[in-house]
Amino acid sequence: MSSFPHAIDWSKASLVLAGHGSLYNSEAALPVYINAEKIRNKKLFENVYETFWKEEPSFHQTLLSIPSSFIYVVPFFLSHGFFTAKVIPAEMGIEGPMTRMGKKMVHYCRAVGENPRVSELIIEAINRAIDFKMASSILSESALLLVSHGTKKNVHSKETTYLHWNILQKKGIFKECHVFFLEEEPRISSWKEYVRSKYIFAVPFFISEGDHSYVDVPKLMGIKKSLRTSPISYPQDVEGRYVWYTKAVGTMEGMEQVILEQVVAFDESFGKVAKVAF
Repeated sequence: MSSFPHAIDWSKASLVLAGHGSLYNSEAALPVYINAEKIRNKKLFENVYETFWKEEPSFHQTLLSIPSSFIYVVPFFLSHGFFTAKVIPAEMGIEGPMTRMGKKMVHYCRAVGENPRVSELIIEAINRAIDFKMASSILSESALLLVSHGTKKNVHSKETTYLHWNILQKKGIFKECHVFFLEEEPRISSWKEYVRSKYIFAVPFFISEGDHSYVDVPKLMGIKKSLRTSPISYPQDVEGRYVWYTKAVGTMEGMEQVILEQVVAFDESFGKVAKVAF
């Protein structure tokens, strides 16, 4: 349990986790519900709510139904880009870090992916994919591949991917560290042109498991095993190189702590000094 400063008595505030969701993939919303329940069980807030862009309850309805006078909205996205800068504010009526809505004050926090702790979750994803006894001997001779979506809709969308790439590169754990994207350069399909190591750890920098992490990225990397139908056996042989493919970053244990720290970071940015333990 840790103590952190916070702005108001959280027991009189509500927390809203805003995720993407999907009309076609039931797993897309799962991390939001899992982490909301974990935080709800801590009994830190008056209420904890889930809301989505592509599912119900939708962004534009949620704030209207919350009775609390103070509301924190945390975007459950890995980047501060198109959705966090445009879609969520427009749909929820948010006009900045703090928005007055009648008798309610809405505090808009930064996306979870902007928290430096996410770099620790990336390492944890790799540790879970490899035998512990092998880790110390292999990681120093291996390449880390952070694979993100990327988009031309917002020039800032890939900044958090490079943030964690930079943090991990400075740690000196891996021989090589690379970033690849689905929809921007450098593309994940070209990874063999850049990566020299024989041992590869590919981490899908996605908030949930879905077609991108289950199908698109593995296929473009040359991994033939279907991750959706059966668990992957490590490592996968891809043209003589050994590839470990981890779970999506947003599904890792510890994400609820990241969410709470984003609320703390919001409060700290406005100079609040009260304490809460979680």
